[in-house]
Amino acid sequence: MTPSPLRTRLIQTALLVPAMLFLASCEEVMQVDFSGSSDRNLVVEGTLTTDTTAHEVLLSYTGDYFDFPDKEMATGATVSVSDGSSTWMLHEAGPGRYLTDSTVYGQPGKTYTLSIRLPDGKEYSATDRLRECAPIDSIKQSLNYNSFMGGYGWDVLFYGHEPEPAGDFYLYLLRINGELYTDTVTEVSFASDEFVNGNF
Repeated sequence: MTPSPLRTRLIQTALLVPAMLFLASCEEVMQVDFSGSSDRNLVVEGTLTTDTTAHEVLLSYTGDYFDFPDKEMATGATVSVSDGSSTWMLHEAGPGRYLTDSTVYGQPGKTYTLSIRLPDGKEYSATDRLRECAPIDSIKQSLNYNSFMGGYGWDVLFYGHEPEPAGDFYLYLLRINGELYTDTVTEVSFASDEFVNGNF
């Protein structure tokens, strides 16, 4: 026996009303405090490579995440890099932008310490070892659709043997016709050897 159109409509309405009430009852108003932190912390960006060039260290301070203030640079700091036997003093080339002499270069296997002393007397330091990057066997490019970016782009792929032990991290900088394209930290790519350690 086929139900009448009226009975079918009553059943649909009877099911729809509780569903709408259920959905409406799920709303909850939350009060969230979005006031920014008044803490001002030092931000350090810098690299040391095997290239003979002026290496850069940028010093700035954190700001209010929701206020989007102009970046406040840390000026007047004393900045140096040491390998344990030699120390290179960096000069301030612009607000918060500190450079080594153009003859400075890092050597794989050596441990380097970055030391920073701010005008208020606060001191910071960091130490790391410069490891040699494995020789690159070949470089290729591949057209790839990126759904996040909403279009096609190019993947730049390099091939070589990734050395043991695990724990290597790689930073990728891209130059186009000699000009640095990845000139801000949000454009720089980082990767670990987690999935490729010890493999070609």
